[in-house]
Amino acid sequence: MTPNPFPINLIIKILRTSVDLNQKEFAQILGHNFPNYVSQLELGRRQPSTDDIQKLAEYFDLPLELFAEGAMEIYKYRLMLVRKLTAS
Repeated sequence: MTPNPFPINLIIKILRTSVDLNQKEFAQILGHNFPNYVSQLELGRRQPSTDDIQKLAEYFDLPLELFAEGAMEIYKYRLMLVRKLTAS
């Protein structure tokens, strides 16, 4: 596996904006009551917990390994899923 070319804060922002959620909605998905938590994650001032990563993987139906591989791999994986669904 190659090193992650994108920091986790960028991955989190890409995922949130890809489904058009605001920070408050996204914080609720992660089980937090404060949108400031997501802001801190996206700015890189706080690192997500293992539980946060697990919840993101479940919500976006992504393998956990993709979080180590980077944002571009997550984007390509989600694009592949969309293509499979629309081809059916």
